[in-house]
Amino acid sequence: MFPSFHPGTRSENDPANGRVSGLENVDASGQKNSEQYVARFFDGLLVFTRCWSILSAIVLAGVGVDLVFHRHRAGYYFIGISTFVLVTEVLWVVTLFLRICIRSDSRIWKFWSAVTWFCGWKKTIAYSPLGAIPLLWPHDLWLSYVAGGLLITLAALHLVLSFKDRRKGQRKKKDRLLSVDIDSFESSKFEDVTECLDDGFPEPIPGSSHSISDSLAHHRQETVIEI
Repeated sequence: MFPSFHPGTRSENDPANGRVSGLENVDASGQKNSEQYVARFFDGLLVFTRCWSILSAIVLAGVGVDLVFHRHRAGYYFIGISTFVLVTEVLWVVTLFLRICIRSDSRIWKFWSAVTWFCGWKKTIAYSPLGAIPLLWPHDLWLSYVAGGLLITLAALHLVLSFKDRRKGQRKKKDRLLSVDIDSFESSKFEDVTECLDDGFPEPIPGSSHSISDSLAHHRQETVIEI
């Protein structure tokens, strides 16, 4: 008859609840915007790195040709470095072409996965000493310093891009854990509802031939008498 009062709970129309929900919405939207900004930054950095890699390969090839023209054997090494950088930086184009032309269950992908293993921070380890070679042995050519600086900068760019892959892996792990939590919550909720339904049905009278409907009618009559 009298309304129940719980001092530890708040009603849905409480202004404090509205302020809390508003703050939660602001935090969620701010986090989403920051994630979008970070994703745009990495996308732009990826395009810039690919253009930078082509420029580095061209400058290295120019240094190699100039040294070969002046009869320096080191020119052939610079041309080889330029070819190596160019091939490793255009593997994504070949991968895109293979995805369009070849089925996903083909055996070629096993071989190609070994080829594309050299990516991310692994390029940083390879490009750093290769970029130091033109700086240590410039052969009186000012363009050697430019080529070395370009290649070392390319190594640093790939190091920064490796955090993008790490961040993507953490996001996939978080989404996987979230899906597992949702599934467990749904299953536990279903079990709770089943238990409530089981508790709500009256048990049949042992040793009698009455059905469940008769038991329900008897239970209803007892409830009316108690009221």
